[in-house]
Amino acid sequence: MTTVSIVWRLLAAFTLGLLFYAGLKLTVTLLPETRHPILLTVASFWARTLAVLLAMLYMIRDRWEYAVLCIAAFSLGRAAVLKLFTRGEAKPKCT
Repeated sequence: MTTVSIVWRLLAAFTLGLLFYAGLKLTVTLLPETRHPILLTVASFWARTLAVLLAMLYMIRDRWEYAVLCIAAFSLGRAAVLKLFTRGEAKPKCT
């Protein structure tokens, strides 16, 4: 594994995580305004999932090390989107 290939995969998987979860946020935001909420939900799910799946399969290339890197970076993208979109919102208290 070269350093360039590791950094490239980390950045690409992080970007995929950002796009996947930002797309989910956009879909949820648009649901009340659309005339066909089921179509929007299904189309958004499949488009996001297939894009991420194809990109991840390309990046992993049958190496478990790359799979671990990509999944970790994808999860960091999710955390970044959560942090970005939940800023200023009240967090529920656990009782």
